[in-house]
Amino acid sequence: MPTMASSTERVPGLNCPVTADTVDKSREIHDLLPKDTDRPSPETHLPSLTKILVTYNVHEKYGFHKPHRHLDELGENRILLGTTLTEPLLCRWTRAQHIDDIDLNEIHAHILVFYQGKLVPYEYHKGLHTGNIPKECLDELLQYFEKHSLCFEFALQALLPEFTGRLMSEIDLGNQTLMLEAKYLNCLKPGNTTGWIVSPQGCTVGETHGTAPDGTHVTVNKGAPLPDDLSGICKLLIEQDLVHSHCLTA
Repeated sequence: MPTMASSTERVPGLNCPVTADTVDKSREIHDLLPKDTDRPSPETHLPSLTKILVTYNVHEKYGFHKPHRHLDELGENRILLGTTLTEPLLCRWTRAQHIDDIDLNEIHAHILVFYQGKLVPYEYHKGLHTGNIPKECLDELLQYFEKHSLCFEFALQALLPEFTGRLMSEIDLGNQTLMLEAKYLNCLKPGNTTGWIVSPQGCTVGETHGTAPDGTHVTVNKGAPLPDDLSGICKLLIEQDLVHSHCLTA
């Protein structure tokens, strides 16, 4: 009797190519995600999830993320694509982009959710990821997520080596986001945890949302056009006292 193939044997952007069908599924998943990161995370599961990644020795390449969205709808044939930049500052700049403007062979899955028995990316990053992850590890994660109904509570995140050892904060720019080191926030503060780094010693906070001092969500230039380039966006953030000016010279 033939054995049914595991749903983790082919995960687009992780161990097989991204296709137009993948993009359509990613859009569907994105639009189902909650926008609210204030919701409590069942963090009691993090030790068990951490143990799985450590057991398969992939904890330096992968972590966990709290799935959420900023856009009401992503739009047909569009994906969320992040780019690591070092000028004018080290950051991850993520925008909704049309697939006609992207080489799908030169991107990788960055954040993936377990949904309807499959591991599906909803956010991507430019470049190829070098962190191979065994199918057995993915199978074990999938089983755990399904058993405990965690499909939209935690996501698997492919870590970016440029940000190792840095506490990062995400600034909501409406139709895009900017992830930068939390130490550069000015009139914002690191708010809700959105990403966890794991190790044999346990898990630590890796990513947060940049929020107002009272903890409320902040969307920069809500409803207004943003500069087209990163330098212009950084200048806007400095002018609004949201980040320190010395972040550009660090």
